[in-house]
Amino acid sequence: LQKTLLNIEGLGRQLYPALNLWDTAQPFLEKWVQDRYSPQSMIKRIQHHAPGWLEQLPRVPDAVLENLREARDSEARLQAELAR
Repeated sequence: LQKTLLNIEGLGRQLYPALNLWDTAQPFLEKWVQDRYSPQSMIKRIQHHAPGWLEQLPRVPDAVLENLREARDSEARLQAELAR
């Protein structure tokens, strides 16, 4: 978003040198941030994603154990390589 705004600002200043994009965009950006990160918005996103999270929850312990095994095995292989 920032890169896009910088590009727009550069073009805007070429077309209209008095343009201050940041002053112009500030109210819109503040509203966007407020809407996106408001408690109500966060609750809506959680409600939207919660069913999928709950569906995956029973798989978490096995996934954690598998990742720990893989990390241990990778460490053992690395130690063996370094010992050569």
